[in-house]
Formats: sequence, C-alpha cells, structure tokens
Amino acid sequence: MSPQLVAVILTSFAVGVVLILMPKDDRPFTVAVCAAWVSAAAIAFFVTDKSLAFISLFVTLAVIGAMSPRGAVFLFLGAMAALPIGMTYQVPMIGLNYLITLDYAKLATLVLLGPAFIKATFTPAPANIRSVGNLLLFFVLFTGVMSFRDLPFTSVLRQIFDLFVLVYVPFFTVSRTLKTQEDVNWALRAMLASFLIMAMIGGISALRSWNYYAFVEDVTVGKAYFDRRNGFLRTGATVIPSLLALLASAGMLQVWMLKAKKQLSPLYAYAALGILAFACFVTGARGGWMAAIACVGTYVVLNYGSAALRKLSYAVAIVCVIIGF
Repeated sequence: MSPQLVAVILTSFAVGVVLILMPKDDRPFTVAVCAAWVSAAAIAFFVTDKSLAFISLFVTLAVIGAMSPRGAVFLFLGAMAALPIGMTYQVPMIGLNYLITLDYAKLATLVLLGPAFIKATFTPAPANIRSVGNLLLFFVLFTGVMSFRDLPFTSVLRQIFDLFVLVYVPFFTVSRTLKTQEDVNWALRAMLASFLIMAMIGGISALRSWNYYAFVEDVTVGKAYFDRRNGFLRTGATVIPSLLALLASAGMLQVWMLKAKKQLSPLYAYAALGILAFACFVTGARGGWMAAIACVGTYVVLNYGSAALRKLSYAVAIVCVIIGF
C-alpha cells in the first residue's frame, strides 16, 4: 500500500476508536466531527495540487458544517486542528506576489464561523464579553501597527488578517454563541473529541515511529522523523508536541468530569485516560507532563480531598503563580 493510503487508514482507525469512546447521547454530532477529520486527511494526503486541495477542503467543510446536528460553530471547535498549519496555500492576486496565506485553521474559521460571525455582530453581548473583545481587537491592530518596523505594507496587512481570523473571530463568535450551560457542555465535548483524535494520532505515530502528518507540510524538518524521547519518536500529531501534551492534559480533566457525571462508563473513561496519558508522555514535553499532573491532582484534591487539603492546594497554587511571575 502507498504511504498516503496507510496514513488515511491510520487516521480513520484513530477516529473510529474515538467514536466508540465518546458519550453516545449525541452520536450524530460526534460523527460530524470525525467525518471532518477523515475527509481532511483524505484530501491532504491524496490531492497533491494545493489549489484543488483547498477548494476541496472548503466544499467539505461547508457541507459537513451545514449538516452538523449541533451547528458549524461546535464543529469548528472539534475540527479546526484536523490538519497541520504547515500545510499552506498562497491565494494568488493580480499585481501582488499573493493575496493571503491560507492554512486549514484559517479556512475552517472562515467557512464554519464566517456566517455565525456576521450574525453575531448584530447580537448584543454582556459588557464583560465586549470588554474582552475590544482588548483582543486592540491587540490585533496594535500588533499589526508594530510590525511596520520589520515588514512591508502588504505583509503587515496579511499579519493583521491572520490575527483577526485566528484570534478575534473565534472569540467573538463563540462567546456570543455559547449562551447556556448546555452549549458550553457541547463545546467541551467537541474539543474533547478533537483532543482524543490528536492523542490517538500521536500515539500511533509514536508506536510506528512515523510522524505521518509531517508529509503534508510544506517544509519538513529532520527532527520530525529522528527526534526521539524516552525511547519513542517525539510526536505532535497535527500540532507541535508541547501543545499536544497540554491538550491531552485538558482532555484528561474532561474525561474525569464525564466519568464523575456518569456520562462515560469507567471502562471507556480509563481507556480514554490511557490514550491521553500515553500521547502526553511521547511528546517529551516536560511542561505538558506538569500540566497533566496539575490537572489530575487538582481534580482529585477538589473532589476527594479534605477541606484542609483544599486550602493547602489553594495556597500552593498562589505561591506558584507568584514565583512564576
């Protein structure tokens, strides 16, 4: 079999395992998230022409987003990391070298959040959310203005566009879409599905000593294939290793919460925890390991510890923050 076919099969296997492990009370939505991951992998590995690949990704995201039972915004939270940001396409423009550089995360933001963003601009929001949004918008514009020191005018505009799409649009849209606790719960489940898929891909890549998602990136560095930590190839799935470790840590906390609410059976919960823990380990990211210890330790202390132990943990956390600054 060709490497591309093997890569898609491995991703499909990872997605299938996650589909089994996730809570079953909203299986159609989980299927939509998984379909976005598998279709993105198939297009990235088999369609070699970048323009055709991104057109195909655009159509696929639009179709799956329209069919998603929980809406495109929730699908975005579960599928925005389905491909590495190292796979890019420079949109051509007459009179310029190129208009903008697209990657999968930007494309998913534009396709899945674009209509909701326009709708959200006419939706009133609490004052605290507006304040945060204004600060983020100031950050985007300020960073763009500061980049005039090092970049030409067109590059500054591209940087402002990138920050606007990747930072401001998601916050603005999601903060105005999640209105109830149920909305927040579904958003967390969408992200958990994404974390588990990345963890499965990371674990498979480590066991096979093959970071196969590096194949679709524009530039592949040697460390993607030769950097080994603790006997395993250091892997990051579709993100960088340190970020995968942090996401796996967050996923562990969500799994514990679902288990406590009896929304996930003990067998499936421990299987998911094992996948997330192994993915965190093979990243070789010590910061991610500390985050995992902190997440699990905090959950255990707050749910099973005595009042004195909880107060002690608060004091330790405060001291750590002070020392960190």
